Amino acid sequence: MKSPKLLSLLIASLFLFAFQCDSDEIPVYLLDTENLAGTYVVTEFSGTTTETDTDGVTIDVLTSRFTATDFQNATITFTSNGNVSSTGSYTLNVVETDNGVNNTYTENDDLDINGSYTLNGNTIILPDVDGATTTIRNFSENGLQLVLQELVTDTDYRYEAQATFTLERQ
Repeated sequence: MKSPKLLSLLIASLFLFAFQCDSDEIPVYLLDTENLAGTYVVTEFSGTTTETDTDGVTIDVLTSRFTATDFQNATITFTSNGNVSSTGSYTLNVVETDNGVNNTYTENDDLDINGSYTLNGNTIILPDVDGATTTIRNFSENGLQLVLQELVTDTDYRYEAQATFTLERQ
């Protein structure tokens, strides 16, 4: 009689331990419009562009690297019903190389992403981004990264750009 009770306890304990959560697992924060909704502070913005023109005797190559600093109330707000708005400004520091010649300049820009957005998986269609494909990376309850990528090609021309916004949820 002891062995059926022992066997029952053994099976019950195996069942309990088999379905116990691993405490080392990181919970997944689902990317959907409800979880995306909120106001985010822009903490970083940087990127690169390369423009190549081969329509002539010489090949013209213009590259730019840019980094934003001095964020002034720079926020992006997503609503659960598909609207996005932004406020604030930043200073853009640009190093441009035109056929090997460097030029450095600084400009003040307003953050201008306003209108409707569409979320499809980790791709988000945003207004005012000039046709760039925007991917959401590292989405969590604390923030995310918006990675914008654009590629324009023609027979004698190629333009490639990538930029990343790092956003922290308020």
